[in-house]
Amino acid sequence: MGDRESAAAEERQAQFGQAVELCERRRYYQAAELLQALHRLPVLVGQQELHLAVQSYLGLSIARSVGDYDEGRRLARVGLASRRYRAHACHNLALIYLDQKDRGSAVPLIHKGLRVDPRHRGLLLLAKSIGVRRRPPLSFLRRGHPLNVLLGRLRRRLFPQRGIPLPVGDSDAFYFE
Repeated sequence: MGDRESAAAEERQAQFGQAVELCERRRYYQAAELLQALHRLPVLVGQQELHLAVQSYLGLSIARSVGDYDEGRRLARVGLASRRYRAHACHNLALIYLDQKDRGSAVPLIHKGLRVDPRHRGLLLLAKSIGVRRRPPLSFLRRGHPLNVLLGRLRRRLFPQRGIPLPVGDSDAFYFE
């Protein structure tokens, strides 16, 4: 990569960082403007991962700023192809689904993202906020079956601290897969 291309790549990375900060501060309209400008630029060699991440955050920004959830989901799904930013893409798409009250689509994305990055703060907080459950002890029986209820209570008493501690100061909160 030449000096000019390297400088352009660094500039795009910096702009992407600014857009992510805007998303974290819930300034989605401003983030969408910045991300749309980045999205329109041609993809540089070695910048494919960044382009996928831009699409993921652009999807979240569009969904939350103008309410176009169809376009937001479409763009955020493209971001799932990224290896480097996959956990972030899962987080963004899960947020879009939760905005639409589609918990059933969000939970598998949270699981998928935590398999990629078990310490992703946003995914851990989402898991805690929506109350992701443990798997039932006997998966071939329904969750409410008396054996599952009994074994689940026993498991909780015997193994109360299994899982990944959440980094929010709540020592009793754990994510269970």
